[in-house]
Amino acid sequence: MNSYYKKILMIAIPIALQNLMTMGISLIDSFSVGSIGEAELTAVAQAGQIFMILSISMFGMTSGSNVLIAQYWGKKDIKSIRQVMGYSIKIMIMLSLTLTFVCYFFSVQIMSTLSNQQALIELGSSYLKTVCLSYLLYGITTVIGGMLRGVGTVRITMAASFISICASLFFNWYFVFGDVGLKLGVIGSAYANILARIFEVSIILIYVFFFEKKVNFRSKEILYIDKEIKKSYISNCLPVIANEMVWVFGFSALTMIAGHMPAVFTTSYSIFTVIGQMSNVMGQGVAIASAIQIGTIIGAGQLDKLPEETKRLKRIAFCVGVLAATFILVMIPFIPHLYNITNETYRVVISFMLVGCVIEVFRNTGYTINLGILRGAGDAKFVFFVDVFFLWTVGVGLGYLCGVVLKLPLPFVFLLLRGDDIIKCIGGYFRVKYGNWVHQVTKIYPELL
Repeated sequence: MNSYYKKILMIAIPIALQNLMTMGISLIDSFSVGSIGEAELTAVAQAGQIFMILSISMFGMTSGSNVLIAQYWGKKDIKSIRQVMGYSIKIMIMLSLTLTFVCYFFSVQIMSTLSNQQALIELGSSYLKTVCLSYLLYGITTVIGGMLRGVGTVRITMAASFISICASLFFNWYFVFGDVGLKLGVIGSAYANILARIFEVSIILIYVFFFEKKVNFRSKEILYIDKEIKKSYISNCLPVIANEMVWVFGFSALTMIAGHMPAVFTTSYSIFTVIGQMSNVMGQGVAIASAIQIGTIIGAGQLDKLPEETKRLKRIAFCVGVLAATFILVMIPFIPHLYNITNETYRVVISFMLVGCVIEVFRNTGYTINLGILRGAGDAKFVFFVDVFFLWTVGVGLGYLCGVVLKLPLPFVFLLLRGDDIIKCIGGYFRVKYGNWVHQVTKIYPELL
């Protein structure tokens, strides 16, 4: 294998595996309750939209901060990396605790917004009120893990995620099914989630405070932030965080639209969402690796390398997109074995997955172009525009009109709900090819611009 591609994959594959294992706790929840029945599956999937708000927000925060960390790492400015980390932790704590408070005290109201089916509201609200206690644990793991990735340390986060997955499997078996355990159903799955997160965060914190040597982060960094670092963080990270926040609310709006359509659509959409999360972990890994690579090159002042670099990254991204589409197709025969669903639901799931496999090619390619190359170069404002505008106009706007109002065929409505990924990929491609997208986000070097 070409040494360059090997270097990218050596970053991307561990990140992809870690992402899969990190989201694996939620996936195991889905598979566990999905084996009980369609109502339990759909309720947990819809309640999981709040966790998605948190996870996407954390992804935005770590993506934005990793651009800064990569550029500071290119300059070997360790002090500034610690400052960026401290600022990220502050925001993470505020966001995690806010969502926990809202979900704990207003779980019924939240589920009533996401669905109009009473059975789903009752099941989902009980799950949400319990599982929200894991949000702060997840936030700590994600933000600190993002910092470690930014300086090339990925093995410990992989190990922590792997152990948490094993814990989640055991606790779901014990709490949900009750062969030997308690048979608590949906609530048991929430308990399993919390316990698995405790294992994960404990390993990360022990490593960072006792064994990590590259950055040597200490909790006092949370209390003091340099003014220049704060300015760089706000100008680069907050647009990314805002991007992901607005995007995730848009994605939750798609779930709300699905929740107000026939039950067969709601369940099929929930199943595809879970399979889609699994299919794009490698795309996310390549995107993060691309952002780190681009940010490091810009931080080191090697702008002449960017044209060839972007060509290589786009080739990798397309190949990953094809692999994601193949994964979607391969999973079709396994759906009846993973979920307890009717034949009618299975037929709708197949139609969604056939449409979705085409979308996944664009989705995963777009990850690297927009979230990797463009964000890594500091072009967060453009990514914000294409990400949010097309989601809300094509996905939410046309999806609601054609699905809820006009009641058009279900596969066509699904295409509208998820088709913004095609447009965003094309827009990002032309931005890289023709736009002014390279920005120094740490310190300006006039001789390089």
